[in-house]
Amino acid sequence: MRKTILLTLILLFLTTVLFGQTWTVEGNEHFDFEFRLITQEQWLRIKTAHETTAAGVALQYADSSETSAANIISGTRPNIQDYYYVTAKVIPKGLLGDIATGFIIGTLLYGHPETGVVLLMFLNNMSIYANAINLRFDRERYIQQFNQLIALIEAN
Repeated sequence: MRKTILLTLILLFLTTVLFGQTWTVEGNEHFDFEFRLITQEQWLRIKTAHETTAAGVALQYADSSETSAANIISGTRPNIQDYYYVTAKVIPKGLLGDIATGFIIGTLLYGHPETGVVLLMFLNNMSIYANAINLRFDRERYIQQFNQLIALIEAN
């Protein structure tokens, strides 16, 4: 019985290590970022949960030429050929990073290797990011900007 449990745990660990789609990218002096490839269903479920619990959201777009030069610290970035869904974890470096990450509920990315990526950073406090959209009072603006950015990604 013990051997079966031990073997199962070892196989589970090896599967996660060998086939995991997680990589860490060097950010700036305050943060690094850990990215994990997820399914569309997982992405939509997380997005919906964050939309209902977050005070605000910051939306950003980056062209594919801006995202290819990231310095990978650990893991291997997958060779993605189509649309992708990613969750990101902000890893703080130092006191300022620790304070700022306390305001971030979650971060999601949606992109395509030829057109770029949309970043959604859900916040529990609006004061950390000046351009954040208040989800409680300005949901229409959020939906409009989100749809405009998704149209940029899907314009290939």
